[in-house]
Amino acid sequence: MKNLLRLAVVTCMLLGMLLAAIPASAGTKTEITGTMTSLDQYNLPPEREWGSWYSVWHWRNETLVYQQEASDSRLNGYVVTSNNGEYHFTSEGDLLFLHIYNHSIIYAEEGFLTPLWACMSNGIIIPEFYLYSECHGIGSNAGLVAHLTIFIGDMSFEGEIQEP
Repeated sequence: MKNLLRLAVVTCMLLGMLLAAIPASAGTKTEITGTMTSLDQYNLPPEREWGSWYSVWHWRNETLVYQQEASDSRLNGYVVTSNNGEYHFTSEGDLLFLHIYNHSIIYAEEGFLTPLWACMSNGIIIPEFYLYSECHGIGSNAGLVAHLTIFIGDMSFEGEIQEP
């Protein structure tokens, strides 16, 4: 009887450890596409720019504003982004690649009062012109996460929204 009880306890423990090791399934994923249109009246040049002796041109805090339309209305809004980056040149002066990293806030309206998403983007541009962006929902979108690939050439994007 003691052996049967031990076997039952060990079996329950093993079953508990096995079930604990299985990750919980992620929530619903919604595929999305969309476009961004520049709102030039809000754009500001970089606050700082400088060159370095090793063929790199740096810039910081370039503010750009876009109107964004997506296949899922939760990502529609006005994007205010602060860009930082570096142009890397060959010793002959030809552009080798461009590294951009930025943070963005997506607002519900042009008055920029109701934030919906906070995003971080990073990308090496050339020869492919794209950035990877991860956005976390704010307010009515709290708990949502969006993963986007932004194509710089035509200012379109694709990706998914993950729900908890």
